[in-house]
Amino acid sequence: MELRHLRYFVTVAEELHFGRAAERLHVAQPAVSEQIRRLEDELGVRLLRRSSRVVELTEPGRALLDDARRLLEQADAATRSLQRWRRGGQARLRLGYLVDTVPATLPLVLSSWRDDRPGVQFEMRAGRPAQLLADVRSDRLDVALITLPASTDGLRITAAGEERAVVAVGTGSSPDAGPAPLRLCDIAGAPVLTLPRERNPGFFDAVVAAFHAGGHAPDMTVLDGGTVEHLLLEVAAGGGVALVPASVQDRLVTPGVTFHLLDDAGPRVARALVTRDEVPSATLLELLRRFSSALPRAGRPRREPELAAA
Repeated sequence: MELRHLRYFVTVAEELHFGRAAERLHVAQPAVSEQIRRLEDELGVRLLRRSSRVVELTEPGRALLDDARRLLEQADAATRSLQRWRRGGQARLRLGYLVDTVPATLPLVLSSWRDDRPGVQFEMRAGRPAQLLADVRSDRLDVALITLPASTDGLRITAAGEERAVVAVGTGSSPDAGPAPLRLCDIAGAPVLTLPRERNPGFFDAVVAAFHAGGHAPDMTVLDGGTVEHLLLEVAAGGGVALVPASVQDRLVTPGVTFHLLDDAGPRVARALVTRDEVPSATLLELLRRFSSALPRAGRPRREPELAAA
């Protein structure tokens, strides 16, 4: 079985039309039909049901489709990796991140990187975890900074420290906590404002779990379509309190809002840098190492990225 046969089959299966598949593949239609026939003869099964009007997948064809896509993705990833090494490492890094989870160390690392490696260009893109992970898998991003847990099967994970929660409270209703951290019971009776779960599932679930572990049932209001800035403005306007990642406190200043630390029972999540499970370029590997070393609480990566032997 050749990769070419699988590529022709996947294209026909997606188009369900031999003419359109031939256009996508930039070949003549008879060549597509011939490659599909050879694949079926080799496997000994009919993969496509053809008529004068309709092309349909058979049961064996549906069973093969997912595996064929996966094999082609792996082959394409290996080709891209070798091409990058042939060029001596990539000159561009595409970095995705969660808009409400950006540790202060990240811009510092990128700034020093630009000083040391002026030839490297950065492309930064904010997004939700599911989309960021999909973009890493499809090679639209080289690395994404997310919170765990997340669906990272087949990806390489480098630990990137821990994200703790702080409480954003309107200045007019700010508790007189002094230097001591707040406890969840101190805010359990107030309306708790939050962004939708899909914006940061790991952090959202950690907040809910921490309240439940303490025996509290918070009055949570989800601000659909909102941003972190919107959330803090609602807090300043007296709409309630909000539990946000501590990195928000480091980056955003909102008049009328104060931030309070939580005690050890407060929510916390692990951060991770996620890349494809292939040999990283020298440029990407250096970024991962620099970022990990800049985080005092960063653990060792689950799978330490290593350069292939020359």
